Amino acid sequence: MHLRKMLRQDKEKKAVCNDKPADADKYDVKLELGDVVVTATDGVFDNLFNREILDIIEGFKRERYALKKQFRCGLRGPPCLLSEPEEAKELARRICRASRAKVDQGETGKRVETPYQ
Repeated sequence: MHLRKMLRQDKEKKAVCNDKPADADKYDVKLELGDVVVTATDGVFDNLFNREILDIIEGFKRERYALKKQFRCGLRGPPCLLSEPEEAKELARRICRASRAKVDQGETGKRVETPYQ
């Protein structure tokens, strides 16, 4: 009911978003080597719980660590390993695929739990 009221108000104002930059939340966070910052749209955060995103990241990091350990390389390894930008892209793809998979499950009529319910 509340969502319908909000959408009706937005439609009446002919604007979807009335937020100003000053309305944004601001955080100062100290990062350490190996930390991963996830920035995404509601397409991800409405479909995946934080724990699911964290599981994807941890699984990806374990895979990468095992590969690097197997080839005994530091940050720059054999050509079969991904560069840091390529790793970031692959991780983003995995998160997006997981989000899309939930949407696809929901479209089949299967009950899917999401943060946005």
